[in-house]
Amino acid sequence: MNGKSIRRLEGAQMPLEDWMMLSLITMICWGIWGFLLKLASKHMSWHQIYVSASLATFTAVIGLLVYFKQPPNPSNPGFILATSAGAMGVTGAMLLYIALGRGKASIIVPVTALYPVITALLSFFILQEKLSVAQALGVFLAILSLVLISTG
Repeated sequence: MNGKSIRRLEGAQMPLEDWMMLSLITMICWGIWGFLLKLASKHMSWHQIYVSASLATFTAVIGLLVYFKQPPNPSNPGFILATSAGAMGVTGAMLLYIALGRGKASIIVPVTALYPVITALLSFFILQEKLSVAQALGVFLAILSLVLISTG
């Protein structure tokens, strides 16, 4: 895989410019995801929602294992990092489901969607990644939006 393309499941190459389309589709999927979770919270407990939503994840995992025929190697250094990331995702998902059962999706989902600020700050301070002035301003505005969303 080179820096100008990403690999699709069927092995075809996609130009880097298509990352924006993939990002927009992801945004739409996650927007509908948050909305559907709020609707589900009116009929199910958070743990029932988690189990039900996890069925789709489990199906995807099985599909990926069958398609790629290459399970992860637990001795790979990335394995612990990936499973730790999974544990953070699971914890965040459960807390999101509980929050949606108690509050407004119009506030909760935008607040939780600001998680990239944490990634940006950790990457800046720990990985020493550089932020341009515009990117730093974007992080600042995201934090400001958190204040505005949560105090309205």
